[in-house]
Amino acid sequence: MSSAVVDSALEILDRFAVEDASTASPDEHTAWAEALIDSGDEAAAAEQLIALLRAGSVPNTLPGVAARLSDERARSVLAAAIDNGRVTTALTARAHLAGGFARLASGSDDAEAALLRAVLAVEEFEDQPEYGPHRERMHRIAAVFAALSEAHPGEPERLDRWAAILGEADRPRLAAAAGLLGPLGLAEIDRRCGDPVTDARLPAVLDALDSANLRPYEPSIQVAVLLHGVFVLAGPALRAELLDTRAAMLRARLSTRNPQHVDIGLAAGLIETGRAGEGAALLRALSAGPDRRYGFSAELLITAAARAGLPEHDPDLFAEVFGLVASLSAYPPPLSPAPAVRLGPGGRATAARLIDRSQPNRNPGRLSGWLAEAAARTGDFDTLGILLEKATDEPRASFVARHLAAARARHGDRPGADTLAEACGLPPTSPAAA
Repeated sequence: MSSAVVDSALEILDRFAVEDASTASPDEHTAWAEALIDSGDEAAAAEQLIALLRAGSVPNTLPGVAARLSDERARSVLAAAIDNGRVTTALTARAHLAGGFARLASGSDDAEAALLRAVLAVEEFEDQPEYGPHRERMHRIAAVFAALSEAHPGEPERLDRWAAILGEADRPRLAAAAGLLGPLGLAEIDRRCGDPVTDARLPAVLDALDSANLRPYEPSIQVAVLLHGVFVLAGPALRAELLDTRAAMLRARLSTRNPQHVDIGLAAGLIETGRAGEGAALLRALSAGPDRRYGFSAELLITAAARAGLPEHDPDLFAEVFGLVASLSAYPPPLSPAPAVRLGPGGRATAARLIDRSQPNRNPGRLSGWLAEAAARTGDFDTLGILLEKATDEPRASFVARHLAAARARHGDRPGADTLAEACGLPPTSPAAA
């Protein structure tokens, strides 16, 4: 099977061969490194991540992938991030990545100190409180302390060690180490003191949407998500009210601001609660309207279908629902592959066959990538094959082929994986020594 899969992919890549072939993105390099870890080749994976950091890239997923390496190799990746200046302004608007790097440092006093000194560096404009970079610096320092405190529960003595590295002006950032400063920590307080929503309180949530204090655009932003959540939690009486008077009221409230979002939220609720036929009927009605593209994320409906097990229980109805979602949504699929993983191999294969219904030049590529990532993580070669056959240009074919290379590596076919990697713009590596 390995040879046939790889040969077929190479033939498709040859079909779209161009001189200026697309190159792999930093995110794709990181996914390739993760596949190498799964194949048992940590040395090659660490090399990939270090090369990315030296080239100037810090993909959002990089710290999490590096955390899967052995401590020694993970800290070599951290050292590359520090040495190449990737833990300061490179993380602008992404302070959470500083926390990810802190998790790589945790457990080593030297690594923790090196990271703290690096994030404490003051870059241009970061010493001027009236500018955004000053806040960004505070956020990244706080993210590091928060992550380190989580890694060292019950070790308050570390606060003194970290404080010694801080200057007086940065001392307030230690407040982010809530896990050590408070005996419970915020997460434990939330766990012990939560206020679960009950059916009796749900009408009040709906009443808020009809508040005179809300401008029309405000409820339109979240009405689909809110209605879906309320419908799933509600009992039979409130669900009937939602489908009748409440829906009519909200459509009128949003008459100039996407009233269709009401039906999208209700469709998601119906699908998830085992009434997929009724949900599909709402979507059919929307697709027959004059404006057949609506500003909602496909994630809501796709996730609802996956949770209901629709791909397995009623494949034909799932095919119709997914086709309607693809044709109606004006936004790409979810960034996370988790919903696509939940669809299962049958659901992913069905979705792959329907990507042509997505908005031309916008969604199909993102939808292909979303399905391909989930297929690569689960060894779903059927879906990867369908996506390759559906490719209409070199960038899309290469994108899917990179995920196929990762899948082959995970399943022990390093020769095939490296052959594909070289053909589609990923740096090949030598297999790990036995």
